Amino acid sequence: MTSSVHKDRILRIIDQLRQRKARPDMKRICHMVARKYGLSYADTETYVEKLVDSGALIKVDFKGSISYRNASRLRKKSYRVNVLNSSSASKLIRDAVETLCKDTVLGANPRDIENSIRRKKSEDGDEGEDDEDTFLCPMHIILQREVEAGRLEKMDNGNYIIAVQPAKAKTSSLRRLHSVVTKRGRPPKRKLNRCFSSDYPMSSAAQPVPSRPSVPLCDFCQLSEEFNRKGVPEKLLICKECNAKAHPFCMNYSEELARRALHSPWQCIECKTCCLCEDAGDPVNGYVLGV
Repeated sequence: MTSSVHKDRILRIIDQLRQRKARPDMKRICHMVARKYGLSYADTETYVEKLVDSGALIKVDFKGSISYRNASRLRKKSYRVNVLNSSSASKLIRDAVETLCKDTVLGANPRDIENSIRRKKSEDGDEGEDDEDTFLCPMHIILQREVEAGRLEKMDNGNYIIAVQPAKAKTSSLRRLHSVVTKRGRPPKRKLNRCFSSDYPMSSAAQPVPSRPSVPLCDFCQLSEEFNRKGVPEKLLICKECNAKAHPFCMNYSEELARRALHSPWQCIECKTCCLCEDAGDPVNGYVLGV
């Protein structure tokens, strides 16, 4: 059976998995291909890797799980950060870089890497076997994927060497960075500590502040009954209408007027009325005493 038939079947299976909202990873792809078409798991993996090399499939690392996308059905969505090369391509590139870097510390040139891979495939007799078995993606993009996966490092001169940092650590950090940037939804709510028992004492910031009784103050001098602006203790007058407060001294009351006001219902200037007609007209001497 030709490889084009396997290609169409694998792409059809991946599309079906995507329609079912299932992740098209290698295990699901192999299971469905074996159940529908009877192809073995090993053969399915081989054809999937070839489709990745040919560009018909996109191999992505999404949240730590490797899955595959149909390249012809990709919408305008960037998988550049998470795109991976096939396992066979990664091995060929690593072997080529290791071979080229044996006798030099300057790294492997991209053109030398590509020529080394072609010689290797020619020696193995794989060149020209299938169209899917060749790299249709440019070499600089393939090398960049290996750098992003943490398997290669790019030097300042543009050459490549084997990465010193383990690939798992680098890919995990790259994955964390990608998840932080593209994560959707609302931020998690902060849970409040609702334990108020004696075993969990509250901090000073969370402890309730005891309310202090409010001390009445004069509306003119903002002083209490302890002393007025003259520094003498003096009781406050409290308006029976609006509850305004004032020292008799602040009202320029005489001693006699202050004594009468303190022992009678008092009205402030704004609420003053005539004690006879209860009209709020202008006072004769500037003050009206409601008695």
